Amino acid sequence: MKSNKINNLLKILSIFLIFFSIFFYFYGFLVGENSAGAGGLKGDFSNVWITLQTFLKNDVLTSVKISGESVVQGQERLYISSRTPLIYILNKFLNPFVESKVSFIRSIFCFSLLAPILFYYSLKIKFPKNNSIILMLLACTILLSPYFRTSSYWALEENYGIVFLFVSYILLEKFFEEKKIKSLVKFFKLFFLTFASSLCVYFDQKLLVVALFCFIKIIFSNENKSLKFLSCFLYFIFSIPYLYLIFLWGNIIPTIDASIRTTGNNFYLSHLGFSLTIIGFYLIPLFFFQNIDIKKLIKFYFKNNINLLFLLIFVTYLFFSIFFDDYQSSKYPILGKGVIYKLSLWLLSDILMQKIFIYFNFIFFYFIVSLFLNQKIAECLIIFYFLISSIFIYPILQEYYDPIIIIFVFIFFNLKFTINYKNVLFLFFYLLLFLGFARTYYSL
Repeated sequence: MKSNKINNLLKILSIFLIFFSIFFYFYGFLVGENSAGAGGLKGDFSNVWITLQTFLKNDVLTSVKISGESVVQGQERLYISSRTPLIYILNKFLNPFVESKVSFIRSIFCFSLLAPILFYYSLKIKFPKNNSIILMLLACTILLSPYFRTSSYWALEENYGIVFLFVSYILLEKFFEEKKIKSLVKFFKLFFLTFASSLCVYFDQKLLVVALFCFIKIIFSNENKSLKFLSCFLYFIFSIPYLYLIFLWGNIIPTIDASIRTTGNNFYLSHLGFSLTIIGFYLIPLFFFQNIDIKKLIKFYFKNNINLLFLLIFVTYLFFSIFFDDYQSSKYPILGKGVIYKLSLWLLSDILMQKIFIYFNFIFFYFIVSLFLNQKIAECLIIFYFLISSIFIYPILQEYYDPIIIIFVFIFFNLKFTINYKNVLFLFFYLLLFLGFARTYYSL
């Protein structure tokens, strides 16, 4: 009886928080919130608007060629983006609200509303036996992401990839849900799956991992060989425009941005540690969903030779990172590096103390990530992809992982989760607290 009362109270609280998160999300839009540092009409939106005007004023081929220019015309950049031109091509032809800044911003805000809806639908597919209210609250946690919010409010580029990440997952599940269906239907399902997951790469290069995940799952499935060969062919066809862009740019991102960010030319060893702190930050509340005995897990960890080998590799990395890669040597030392780095700047004024704090957290979050994954091969490979790619990226920003890590864990990872009111509420308030920190930090 007492348990039923508690559950009823948790249910009422969850419903309240669902409405609160939606209301707070719209409130942020109305007041022009900037909780990621890139918002505002004079923030990154100004780059988006300049690039959009390039496509509106020119034909597509001319605009795409402008993205590959290595010099600036008349000291004015006409393509200011590290992503492919697809976002701007689609807006040029499909968005009727591109004539003014206000209407364009509103249109992308409305488009971004697809993300929590698709997140909920994805969760319903992944956890069909779970309570709908709990899954709805879990889906609403995306509305607490400072980076998702800022991108929604200021028509930035990140949310296109997030929406198609969900679309890709849904199509992947639909592709495998029925074994005995007509081959023509299966072909169309495969076509749309490969197309949607390929679009993820065009919207955001790091989401190559989505296309790879879908491709590997198809190849190692029990589907007939003709579908597997067809998937290889379709992915190749859909990659051709990007191969052309690489030829045009001479890099995987547009020419000028590649030069500014030194993409492909430098390695940033410390970024591996910073990305660990960012990824681990989102995994901490998710331990509660696994129902594991932390003490037993730690004991098992240190008894396993593979874990000790990787720990030795990480200690070697730390040595090289400390002595050969100054974590504050970048052109813009305060830019990016994640919440733990920002916390060090907030709490400590002495650079040596900041460095000690940072490298201690590199070790701490290495254990967090290792314990959470617990040698699960597929999940380790996904996290490994994000970690290794960070070494080649400048700057390393928290928005590259938020809210993508939580999305991946819940819908792509094959983990045994206990999803109940208490666990989801803990995650909700954890992310709400982080949003409060982000809003405060960027308002100072």
